Amino acid sequence: MYQSDSELAEPNGKSFCGGLSATVKASKKLRFGFGAHNLVDTKSGAYPKTYFFGATFLAAQGLSVSGQYLSFEESAGTNFSFPGSGNSSYSVGAEYTLQSFRLRAGYMDNSAWGESTLSAGLGYTEKRFSVDYSFQNLAMSGLQYHSFGLTGYL
Repeated sequence: MYQSDSELAEPNGKSFCGGLSATVKASKKLRFGFGAHNLVDTKSGAYPKTYFFGATFLAAQGLSVSGQYLSFEESAGTNFSFPGSGNSSYSVGAEYTLQSFRLRAGYMDNSAWGESTLSAGLGYTEKRFSVDYSFQNLAMSGLQYHSFGLTGYL
């Protein structure tokens, strides 16, 4: 959570948030997703309501292209505020799959947080496990994030 005095709020673990989302398969090559996060908030507006819409298009064999738009709603009467100049975010990306290997790249412009991000990733998936690596470069702050994941399937 971000406060107007530019310091991160102390987490206290005494809140619960809930939301809904759905995916619609419009055709063999096109899917739409939509939903909302933080609709139920036991801490009276501690987290912003977030509404989103996205689409994925299977452009060619093994190649998918996606886009997403998010809109954030600040709750009146709370200490939550966004540091950026807007209240929305959009992202675009692509993933290429060749057998068990995946290669991803994307871009996100987040006016609510005043940041834009370039990302890339590699993945490998088998029947019982998957391994994933991702890299993010936050353009305005210059921060870089690397993450690794290992998932097992039953």
